[in-house]
Amino acid sequence: MNAKTLGRYRILGELGRGAMGAVFRAIDPLIEREVALKTLLPDLPEEVMAEVRERFLREARSAGRLNHPNIVIIHDVGEQDGVAYIAMELLEGRSLQQMLKDPQRIPLQTTADLAAQIADALEHAHNFSIVHRDVKPANVILSRQGEVKIVDFSIAQRERLPSVDEPATFDTETPARGTSQTAFGTPALRSGICSRQRPTTNDRQRLFNNRKTHRHGGRRGQDHRRR
Repeated sequence: MNAKTLGRYRILGELGRGAMGAVFRAIDPLIEREVALKTLLPDLPEEVMAEVRERFLREARSAGRLNHPNIVIIHDVGEQDGVAYIAMELLEGRSLQQMLKDPQRIPLQTTADLAAQIADALEHAHNFSIVHRDVKPANVILSRQGEVKIVDFSIAQRERLPSVDEPATFDTETPARGTSQTAFGTPALRSGICSRQRPTTNDRQRLFNNRKTHRHGGRRGQDHRRR
């Protein structure tokens, strides 16, 4: 990977870095559009690279199928010199997690509006048989215009469409050795359905995650009032 380019994208600067990857601010020279480039770190241990790469590409496949104003837009996916990348909408704003750290409580009307936008986005994803499975304040971005964007579909799961007389079920694949009992998502915000790794899901799980996200915000607001 060239330090200044990745694929056709010209790197402008680094936005953030974690244990598994990094996000860069970049520009697509073909249409002169700024994007966020999410990449995997090339020096990840070999034993974890396959799983992390699959989750990375799952994010592109899941979010890339969706077209909704409250879900981050995936523009492109590719690889150069062994470095996989996703080009996505560049978001200017703050995460709900950052907002909850402010000393003042989020107004009730704003909270209700955020909840409605999140619910609309999750309903849209669910209509395409996609369950996010990790809705939490860090994965909810609020733009400067007040528009919610749900990000990080890396552990999203596609459902198998049910027949008229049966419940929806997840597509099942043979799990990798030692991973059959792995629970995905953030533990404090994970529904019992996900924690028990049952193969079924429905609207209750989606509602549970949304309620937990906003109850988390409510508790933070109460904590601030007690200080």
